[in-house]
Amino acid sequence: MERIAVVELGRSQIKLTIADIECNGFVVLSSEIQPLKLWLENSSDCFLKKPQIEEIIGHIKNFKRVCEYYKVQKSYAYAYFLGVNKPKNLFSFFDEVFATSGFRFVVPTADEIMYSAYSCSINTLDAPKAFLLEIGVDHIIISQYNRRTILEQKILDFSPLSLLEKFPIIEYDSSKERFDSIKKYVKKEIEKIEFANVNEQEFVFVGAGKPMIDLAQMVKKLKKYPLELIHGYVAPQSDINIIINQISQMELDKTKVIKGIDGGRADIFCAILMIQQALAEVLNKSEMIVDQYSITEGILFAIANPSTLEKPNSDCLGESLILQMSYYDKENAKHNEQIYNLSLLLYKQLKVLHKLPRNYVKILRAAAMLHDCGKRVSYINHAKHSFYVLLSSEIYGLSHREKLLAAYVASLHTGGEISLSDWVSKKEILEEDDLLAVKKLGVILQLAEYFDVSKTNAIIDISCDVLGDSVIMKTFTESDSTYEIQESAKIGKIFEKYFKKRLEVL
Repeated sequence: MERIAVVELGRSQIKLTIADIECNGFVVLSSEIQPLKLWLENSSDCFLKKPQIEEIIGHIKNFKRVCEYYKVQKSYAYAYFLGVNKPKNLFSFFDEVFATSGFRFVVPTADEIMYSAYSCSINTLDAPKAFLLEIGVDHIIISQYNRRTILEQKILDFSPLSLLEKFPIIEYDSSKERFDSIKKYVKKEIEKIEFANVNEQEFVFVGAGKPMIDLAQMVKKLKKYPLELIHGYVAPQSDINIIINQISQMELDKTKVIKGIDGGRADIFCAILMIQQALAEVLNKSEMIVDQYSITEGILFAIANPSTLEKPNSDCLGESLILQMSYYDKENAKHNEQIYNLSLLLYKQLKVLHKLPRNYVKILRAAAMLHDCGKRVSYINHAKHSFYVLLSSEIYGLSHREKLLAAYVASLHTGGEISLSDWVSKKEILEEDDLLAVKKLGVILQLAEYFDVSKTNAIIDISCDVLGDSVIMKTFTESDSTYEIQESAKIGKIFEKYFKKRLEVL
């Protein structure tokens, strides 16, 4: 394991992220953001002024102390200044920063910035074909990718901030008129992008960056969404438009803030919303998938697993499960993998009885690999703890529904029942047949747990025969499995309840 720090400097903020690198992945330990206003003075003569330099160095010195507290072993520093945004004295400023703090800044190219945005999307979402919109205060990235290949990508020539400068409030009778003009301009510019005008219905619309998270939180509140999750949330564009219409009609200027937007300027946020709405209309998309991560996570992926610079992870779900397992239950990694292998064997062998489609395999995989994660809270009632620990963990490649079902399945691995009131409270996320499916998967997981009760990987294969009203399971072992077979008898009644067959294990 290696502990690293990433410092990112832009015109609107400076950010510190501290993470542990392990298992070809990363776990973020701390993140701090300090606002900056570099655009106010360097736009006229393109020089960073002494007060700005002193402010930045002050923040970096504070970051250095935080790094020392966390015992950071290696640091990376990036400054995002593209084209005309790059101050003329930037590199002499970097030398001063290095002399006072030891952070050596580099300036990523536009292609590197765009790839970082793409990397965090393709490596964390189950969205193999997508249009990606990543918006910051001073940049807009639009990409189109197909599975593991970027087809087209572009950083637009304008930003939310420059749009506000181009359309000053003094020239309009109302904020709505101003932002309608911004949207009309943005839409016209996006329509000039060739790939944005291709009507690709199988390509989903992904929105990344902090403003998209804030927007999604507003939509979730409007919809009374029952889960705290944000990554992978599917926001209907009709609901997004309701939020946008409400905000755009407010009288906004540089002094106004919106509750829940971390004190950011309301006019900048509204300009960002105009960009989102304009792109959704050009792409003709009725919903947006929210990507909680952004350029920072793309950088961390590249550091943790350099192979992602050439091609994304082929199994982002598996990689994230291994990483989470190493955090919650590292000492039982072999047992957890055995439980998944046995669960998958049982799932395949009993398919004629459970009749569940293949897409439930991902749910079973997550539940099996993290079934004991609740022990990190307490061994007592650990199966119940596993529910909310798994649901809150950073697991990539699962929809909210799949993650919720996996949490329910994990909570059943020692028996027990699902609270119907809790289930009903989340009914808008769930499908009609999910309850019975979860209970069947819970039985499979519980049986797999009995088959490795000694944690010795004694059982290496299983053969199931359905004969009349019975299921005969023959186990193949490399060592004494008496204990496992003895324990598996405890599941007989619940197995018969959901599979309608008596169980006999040999």
